[in-house]
Amino acid sequence: MDKSEITGIEVDNPARGRYKVFLDGACAFTLHERALAKLGLKVGQAVNARSLDQIAKSEEESRAFETALRFLKSRNRTAGEIDEKLGKQGYEEQTVAKVVKRLQELGLVDDAQYVEWWICHSLNHRSVGRIKLAQELILKGLDRAVIEEKLPTLFPENREMELAIRLAKAKSGGELRAVDSKSKSRLAAMLCRRGFSYDLVEAALSSEAFTSGEEASE
Repeated sequence: MDKSEITGIEVDNPARGRYKVFLDGACAFTLHERALAKLGLKVGQAVNARSLDQIAKSEEESRAFETALRFLKSRNRTAGEIDEKLGKQGYEEQTVAKVVKRLQELGLVDDAQYVEWWICHSLNHRSVGRIKLAQELILKGLDRAVIEEKLPTLFPENREMELAIRLAKAKSGGELRAVDSKSKSRLAAMLCRRGFSYDLVEAALSSEAFTSGEEASE
């Protein structure tokens, strides 16, 4: 089997941690420093076709990991989102699985923490009910059991009720005693579209806190 010798390893891009690897005096490829360390490459080492295949796979894994890290910069991501992102960029399933596992081991991807983050973030920036939040999380590929565990704790029914009443008051413009059955139906439809359950909407629009204009009790 033909072999080549590594005749040089030079820094290519310090900012990105990349190195040039020379085979038989010519630059053959570049590698990330992690792949370089993982493979234990050094000057004078003989490499064959099998070694080059291992190098290519290690390099692909390093590139996929860098892609995932950039994807994580803007906000938290789920394992499913990382999987989908890397898959769309053409990385092999085995490579994607390794990268996701590594991110999980490093604590950079944690679906249970993501569920908590998404609920808290939504409560601070959006006015939606538990049904909509659960649907969004399910669409992101998160475990239903984790969602069902976290939602009642972080977004209890009394808080959801208060939010529904507040939204209905805002939509009715404060003319609560003038809300007729047709207007109430429109309010109910609006709240249901925002992910509040029918039973909760019915209770909210029938509550004294809504009809009297008083604040909902804690």
